Order: sequence, then C-alpha cells, then structure tokens
Amino acid sequence: MTDYKCYAVFDENAAEDDKGIAVDFDYENGVFQTNISHEFPGTVGQSTSTPVLAAPDGKNIYACGTYRRVSAMDTKTGKCKSTPYESENAPQAPILCLAEDGKALYQESSGYLLRIDTQTMKPKPVEGISEIYSVITGLDQNLIYFTHASPYGANNSYHVGSLDLTTGKVSPVYMSGLKNPSISGTRIAVAKTPDGPQLFILVTHQKEYRQSKTGFIPCISLAVFDLENNTTVYSEEVFYDIALPTYPGHRPIGLTPTPDGKHVYIVGSTGKGTDSKCSVWIYDTQRKKISTSLPVGNNMGYNRIIAAPEGINKVYLSSTALDAQKSHTGFTAIDTVTREVEDPADTPYPFPSFCFYPTPQD
Repeated sequence: MTDYKCYAVFDENAAEDDKGIAVDFDYENGVFQTNISHEFPGTVGQSTSTPVLAAPDGKNIYACGTYRRVSAMDTKTGKCKSTPYESENAPQAPILCLAEDGKALYQESSGYLLRIDTQTMKPKPVEGISEIYSVITGLDQNLIYFTHASPYGANNSYHVGSLDLTTGKVSPVYMSGLKNPSISGTRIAVAKTPDGPQLFILVTHQKEYRQSKTGFIPCISLAVFDLENNTTVYSEEVFYDIALPTYPGHRPIGLTPTPDGKHVYIVGSTGKGTDSKCSVWIYDTQRKKISTSLPVGNNMGYNRIIAAPEGINKVYLSSTALDAQKSHTGFTAIDTVTREVEDPADTPYPFPSFCFYPTPQD
C-alpha cells in the first residue's frame, strides 16, 4: 500500500493577509507538527473552499492564495514558485484542479479558465469558456468538468460541461432544472462507483415556501449523473435553511466521495448565526439514497471536506467560526467504518485547508 503524508495549509496571520504556512499533520495520531512547516507566498488558508492539491508523485503541493496567486511547494525542500499576482482587486477562493498527469493546473479566474504549466507556473487563458465556477478533473486526466451559467440565455439555471484537454472539445454534460440556483454555490465531484463512473453535483438554490407562505428559503440539492448511460440517477433536496456565506471566501457546503466510490460525504451549515449547526449527510451510491446524517458541531463553518486515501478510512473536515473575527478553528475526522465523529482538534493557525500526498520516491 502507498505511504501517504498530509500537509495542512493555513493563513498564519489573518489580520495581515501576508502569507500562508504549510504544516505537517500526523493523521495517525491527530497531531500538527508545527516544527515541520514551510511558508507559502501570499495568504493561502483563507481560500479554504479551494483544494490544496498534490502532484501524483508527491513531489509538489499546490494552493491558491491572495489575489488568485497559485503557488507550488516542493515537499522535500519547502521551496516555492508562484504565478504572478492576477489583480489586487481579484476575489479570493477560486477553484483549482490538477490534470494531464500533473503537467497542468486549471484555475477558475473571474469566471474564465486558466491553464497553468506546473513546471514554469505560467498561466494561459483557455479560449471559449466563460461564466464558470467549480472545476474538477475527471477520471480521465485529460478531461475536466466545470459548472457553467446556462448557455441558452436562461438566468435561472446552470449546467455542467466538460472540456477534452486532448482535442479542446467542449461538451454539455448535465443541465439543471432548479429554480434560482447560485452558480457560485455549486460543488461537483466525480468517482468510479460500483455502478460505474458518476458525477455528483451539489448546488445552493432557493425554494419557494409552501403552505401558503411567501418568499424563498435557501436549500441544497444533490444530483447524481451516470456518465456511462447519460442519465440522472438521483436528484433530491438534501437540507433546508442553510447558513449562507457570512464573509468573502466562506462556503458552508462541500462534498467528497470515498476512495471505493460507495459513499459521498456532504457537509453543510443550517440555521442562522450563533444558532447554526453543521451536519454531514452520507449518500449511498448503491442504494441511491441519503443513508445517514451525522451532527458535527454548532456555530461552525466547515468549508473543506476530503476523504483520505484508500486504507486510512477517514473523512476530514476543516472548520472556521462563522464570525470571521474569531480565531477558533477545528479539524474534525469521521471514521468511515464506524461513522464515529471525533472531537474537533484545535489547529495552530486559522483557516485550515489540507491534502494527502504520496511519499515521494527518490
């Protein structure tokens, strides 16, 4: 079995927004080894809704920081190289994915798509794609998926498209019929399940009140799309009255498939302010239903969720307080065998994000 290490990436000083820091995380003992740490240029940790990514060989990890600057860190030496600053006015929390067997990063950039060469860290626009948000790599390293505003002029729908990196062909994959969706509140993932490859789409939208009430209530829906048969196998609302983003970069939803593709873990915050609660819902890909709901905390904004590699049997969540001025952060693990939720561990710095990477071979 492959040996893995884990880096947790933080905003070392949220008040100054000057730099991020990567800290080795001993996941077997739940300990942050602050003596093994490296700086990232620019604030990395506040972009916690964007993943920290690992190269397939484990020799580099990648993260995006202030002004959408993407940095690559050598896991052996701690040395970094970065893309130029995009703009001093660029918002944080863009989405990254790693493709082409580690040769390129693809970054959402103000609704457009950039390709970043991982050797030179030079970005180049991808022509013909705009108004996108979430970007992920498919099971094929030469295919990426992205959420996109409706190409048909309707402002109340969205779709998922794909880009073949070999041919450059852009194709529609899944069209949503939801009312009032938030294109910036979508999350997508892909996994090889026991029933074949499937695409998972988690989207924030507004649902009309029923029972003679007026207005809208924010909620989250999950759609599951069979990529072999081009059919929707599940489409249901997961939870209502969600806690909407309370400060830039905060995204209170996320999802991650387990390595065996049998389950998808979904995290979300419900309620308002100090009364908000966080839960994890577990979608069973074989039974095609939400099988379990696990409470994971009060007044917490979980904005990163990731399944550990095969053999570790854990799903990890990073959290920040809903009030951006508070320094409380946490790192929670769920045992995927017993479904037990561990008590949150305090982190050494605010705004955690993290990734597992294979131990590099010399």
